[in-house]
Amino acid sequence: MPYASSRNMLFKLGSMDGERVVPVQYGNRFSMERTTGPDRLRIGLSDGQISWLWKLAFSLPAPYYVLYVLHTSRCGSDLGRYQSPEVDFPALNSFLAAFCEFLTNDGRHDLWVHSPEAEATLVWDRHDLIYGYGPLQQLRALLSESLHEGEVGGPPCPHVHIYHDQYDEAERRILRYYNWVHSPLLHGDEQWSSPGG
Repeated sequence: MPYASSRNMLFKLGSMDGERVVPVQYGNRFSMERTTGPDRLRIGLSDGQISWLWKLAFSLPAPYYVLYVLHTSRCGSDLGRYQSPEVDFPALNSFLAAFCEFLTNDGRHDLWVHSPEAEATLVWDRHDLIYGYGPLQQLRALLSESLHEGEVGGPPCPHVHIYHDQYDEAERRILRYYNWVHSPLLHGDEQWSSPGG
């Protein structure tokens, strides 16, 4: 299946445009959302997801924990949840900078950032949506500076998760980056499509 991208334009989540796969874009909006658990913010962007994750994390007090959820591997890596040791903001910044392209352009993972002091969690999921839990009004005020508050849809149906072979080494490197604590995937973490890309 041809992708509407080149080696210079990669993306993690696509939708069908005729016979082409094009990147999913959500239109730079956010909304408050009720769940069966705590309320949360749902953030849908057209691009710059990692910049917003960085900006939202920076608004929260350190230290942080990173949770890297590898739900699909092209390299035979152990699937699961990888929790970092406690990190400060410079260390979080270094991690995001080191894996910016991989996290942005490849769909084999989810990424969580947790601030225990703020009781806040940011989740960047495989559908390229960001969820914010914790001090919602603080996060909402930050989002309101640049984004529109309004309905944020989900991924289109059908859609495709894309796993690029040029990021296989990044997958290996990210699993060596910290002395991660590994645990199995939870049921909601699992990905049911086969890797490709």
